Amino acid sequence: MLAKTRNIRWAVQMGVLLFVTVIGILHQRIGGGIDGVASVHALCPFGALESFYSLVTKGEFIKKVFYSNIVFAVGSTVLTLIFGRIFCGWICALGTLQDLFGRLGMKIFKRRYTISREWDGSLRYMKYVVLLGIIYFTWRTGQLVINSMDPFVAYSHIAAGMEELLKEYAVGFGILVAMLLSSVFYERLFCRYLCPLGAYYSIVGRFSFFKIKRKKSSCVDCKMCDRSCPAALDISSSERADTKGECLSCMKCVEACPTVQNSLEASVAGKGMSGRRAGVAGVGLFLGIILVTKITGIYQSGPNTLEGVLRGNPDNIRGWMSIEEVAEGFDVPLERLYLELGTTMEKLPPETTIKNSEKVLEAAGIEFDHDQIGEVVAALTSKEVEKVVEGRLKESATLRGRMTLAEVSDYTGLSFQEIVEILEIPGEVYPEDTLKEVAGEQGVEVSEMRERLNRGMSFK
Repeated sequence: MLAKTRNIRWAVQMGVLLFVTVIGILHQRIGGGIDGVASVHALCPFGALESFYSLVTKGEFIKKVFYSNIVFAVGSTVLTLIFGRIFCGWICALGTLQDLFGRLGMKIFKRRYTISREWDGSLRYMKYVVLLGIIYFTWRTGQLVINSMDPFVAYSHIAAGMEELLKEYAVGFGILVAMLLSSVFYERLFCRYLCPLGAYYSIVGRFSFFKIKRKKSSCVDCKMCDRSCPAALDISSSERADTKGECLSCMKCVEACPTVQNSLEASVAGKGMSGRRAGVAGVGLFLGIILVTKITGIYQSGPNTLEGVLRGNPDNIRGWMSIEEVAEGFDVPLERLYLELGTTMEKLPPETTIKNSEKVLEAAGIEFDHDQIGEVVAALTSKEVEKVVEGRLKESATLRGRMTLAEVSDYTGLSFQEIVEILEIPGEVYPEDTLKEVAGEQGVEVSEMRERLNRGMSFK
């Protein structure tokens, strides 16, 4: 029976880890968006806590957070209240990775290292500081401040390659590596001392109906329960395994107890229950909540429409969107967008996603920051530039020497003939001639061409 409990728990853990790993790979290969694959951000309960303030005050989620985060947060909270921290002990992918490396450590060193009770008690408060810090700065900035530092996100981006991983998620990857290496020697240090989601579940767990009680009358004081506990709890000298929400509900202590009388007993709301039944019931409840919300249409791990994501705000541009979709979403002429970006459709095809735009241009030997796209769109949709679109350019500082006269005409709203007159071009010119070529023929700088345009347009 006990072996079955261990096998079931490992089957659940490995199943979830495999699912998360596949989702991470598919998201990197296919991309996100309306027709893409959800990112792991949408599969994490913590996103709901991070987005709570924005949802209440503005009625919208912060970037990369969806209704699925709410479902996971509510589901895992209900799960914790009834069955304790089964999410941590049976479901969490990061917890499973730590357990895997812990097994590796046992095979190598044949033992687990421990931290003194004094240090352990003090270090546990660190995760609450991390939780408050992340929530505070996320609510204040309206952005996922933990994104680049999140080991869970870093793990899901390994499939993107080391170059992108170290460029965008170097801190998170460093934490992931440190977490896994520490697991070789110590059980679940990250869960105990740093995990902000673990801190939240610890708070909720204090009010849980789930208990593991020790029967003094039959306990032989072998301390096998203490040695088996990944949360390093002092079970053998307490009536309850945990009173501070630190128990992971993994049932390892119940499994390890050698007494025939079952000196350790799991119970929910005072009703005795085997570890196997409690674990299966808890996981079943969590999956049931997800299934029901999917059927009812509440569960949503990605955007439904482009307009619903953008909402007229350039800050809402996502990496999965294509250049063409961004232009359409903000009603910006595609040619105008390319002109401001300083590139062409040949070098950067319209179907290229924002996320991949840097790679595409770098392959062509052009340095590019994809954040520039949002900045350009913000400028093009501002009130000042709307006047330009209506027909007049009041400032010509953005005109470049490589622009053709035809492009200058489209950009300013002036006819080709008006451009020729304003630039005071004496000879014959063609629409495909560039400002630099025209300036060179007249022996002046491109800046002089800009000044002429500016002076000429002020009278138009």
